[in-house]
Amino acid sequence: MNLKKMEIYFTRTKDKKEIDFRGRLEELLKKEGINPATIIIVRENTVLTLDSKLSNNDRLIVLPVISGG
Repeated sequence: MNLKKMEIYFTRTKDKKEIDFRGRLEELLKKEGINPATIIIVRENTVLTLDSKLSNNDRLIVLPVISGG
């Protein structure tokens, strides 16, 4: 039995969260109420797309998208 949880680190707030989740990144963002247009998700130095598959062994970093004129 795998008891490990997914780790999510939010760089803007420096918050850490552990959750049980398996599925696509798009599903995780919907579940957590996060707008995908406002962030970039990184796993093992790789930027993820909305259709990326996730599991409890993942460690994700959430980076805010910064734009300006």
